[in-house]
Amino acid sequence: MTTTFEKLSSNKVKLGFTVEPEKFDEGLQTAYRKLVKQISIPGFRRGKAPMRVIESHYGPSVFYEDAFEAIFPEIYRAGLEEHGVEPVDSPELDIEQIGRGKELKFTVEVFVRPDVKLGEYKNLGLKKEVAEVTDDDVNADIERARERAARYVEITDRPAKLDDQVNIDYAGYLGSFYKTSESSALAANPDTVEAYIPRVDVTFNVTQDDGSVLENWPLIADGDTYSQGNKYLVYCGGDQPYEEITNNDMTEGPSCIVVKESFGNCFIPFLVNHYKNVYVVDYRHYEAGTVTQLAQEKGVDDVLLLSNISMTRNEGLVSQFSNIF
Repeated sequence: MTTTFEKLSSNKVKLGFTVEPEKFDEGLQTAYRKLVKQISIPGFRRGKAPMRVIESHYGPSVFYEDAFEAIFPEIYRAGLEEHGVEPVDSPELDIEQIGRGKELKFTVEVFVRPDVKLGEYKNLGLKKEVAEVTDDDVNADIERARERAARYVEITDRPAKLDDQVNIDYAGYLGSFYKTSESSALAANPDTVEAYIPRVDVTFNVTQDDGSVLENWPLIADGDTYSQGNKYLVYCGGDQPYEEITNNDMTEGPSCIVVKESFGNCFIPFLVNHYKNVYVVDYRHYEAGTVTQLAQEKGVDDVLLLSNISMTRNEGLVSQFSNIF
């Protein structure tokens, strides 16, 4: 593997990577072992179709995305160590060449700690400022305390309204359009992630890729601790293979399965008031069986599909979505 280094600004660098074909082929084998259990090919039992047969059926790029994800962390970490780069944010990726038997070529741009030159500071003076607390400030703080201490009251005589839930805004979100364009206009006008927290006692358990379980995870995480590009992950544990949400204030009630990707995360909290149990499956990562099997095991009443229409452009995602059932 060879790497290049370019300093783009005082706080941003660009790394170029050229990776030998054998390394990407290792990633293809890893991706095949991961996905073959989810792919059905006529004439083969599920999980038994050869790689070449799957590629001929769905296209040669069907494993590329997962293959890249499998080898990227090790390659990226090695490049950072080689050039002494300490990133402070997630990298922006541009793949230039990818394919079986070819060198893998890509670049990443990432923000680093800026170069800082200290000026004269020893003789600086500070003026003590006394904050003035107004009646409006006191009333606003009392209102926040009332919101935190509010009890859940089940509403049966009308549909639930947004006012029945706690609203939290996290400003400063720069999403996919900014990542692809780096538009200065978008950077100057970031979005706001708006989250609604149901007023119910919820138990939320998250199963991660490695099988470990995060118990009693917050349904809406603290977005102020997330970087500008990752604030969308505050909803429902982000992108995890499997999650279970239990409404402890509901003695009995219906249950549902949500089959989704990132696009569906922000919708899930709105279901909690209406279901005793919500089971969440991310079809890109779930490997514990099929949705049909899960529905039979949990005895659910509904299955909801929440997916971005853009996924239809990706043959691999379409295959994963189809085979999850």
